[in-house]
This record gives sequence, structure tokens and C-alpha cells, in this order.
Amino acid sequence: MLFLIAAGVVFSQDEAKNTVSIQFTAIGAAASFERTLTPHFSVLADVSYTSLVVADMITGSLKGRWYPFSGVFFLEMGAGYATGDNIGNYIGNMFWGFFTFGWWFSQMEEESFQKTGGLLLQPGLGWKIDIGEPGGFFMPITLGMNIKFGSTPDYLPVIRIGLGYSF
Repeated sequence: MLFLIAAGVVFSQDEAKNTVSIQFTAIGAAASFERTLTPHFSVLADVSYTSLVVADMITGSLKGRWYPFSGVFFLEMGAGYATGDNIGNYIGNMFWGFFTFGWWFSQMEEESFQKTGGLLLQPGLGWKIDIGEPGGFFMPITLGMNIKFGSTPDYLPVIRIGLGYSF
């Protein structure tokens, strides 16, 4: 915390410090609230729901974002909790099941299909592209990875595109 205070830059009164956004993926959705601390650093609360026909996962995390150029591009790291199915494993198992004409499914154990919870790490990078004037609507694009550490680790790449508003 002392580092953030020492690295802080005084904001002008009219600069937007808060953002809310909704983002979508091919198999899920997320909502977030971001508080800008300095032009280079912000903190973010994020919840997401990911669903396949046979598997789902809910995550909640806190993230730190670093804007190295005080602009659109950012790097982020999040930590939180995830509960549900191991969707990355499901996708891999579906691929191998199809590729081996079903033999792969006959070799799997029942535990592979149980819901689990665990620590979640979320490294990522992205862009916050203003739509029109700065400080209003923007389009967040995030490329990241959900890494769940539970009884069975799970790795799920994530590409999110959405709409947000700064105030």
C-alpha cells in the first residue's frame, strides 16, 4: 500500500476514477468494477460464469492492473476462488474422445466429472479502447488464463470482449 501511495499521481477533478463493465466470451460472461489508483495502477473486482452444455464454473477474484504507458494497454494479475467443473479438462476430454472414437471416455475415472473448488490465478493482458470521448463508454478486450488449483488443476484460456462505462 505504501508503494501505491508513493507512486501516486494527483488526479484532476474531472478524470474518471471508476469503471464498470460487462464482458462476454464464447462460453460465458463476466462483470467487473475497476477503481483507478494512479494513471499506471488500478484494482478490479471481477465475477464470471462459464458454461458448456455439460459443465459450468463460477469465479470471483480481485485483480491488479498495470498500465505501463498510462493509456489503453494493460497487464493484470488476479487471485480468487473458482467453483464448478473443470471446463478446460472437459474441452480436452471432448477432443480426445472424438479423436479416439470414444475410447478415451471409457478410460476416464468418475472423479474427472466431479465439481471442485479451489484457488484461482488469472494472469492476463488487454486493452481498454474508448468509444468516443475519454471518460465515457469503452470497449474492454482481455486475453487471459484461468488457472484453478483444486483437487484436479484446470487451465482455461479466456478471451473477453465487452462494453463498459467510466465515471
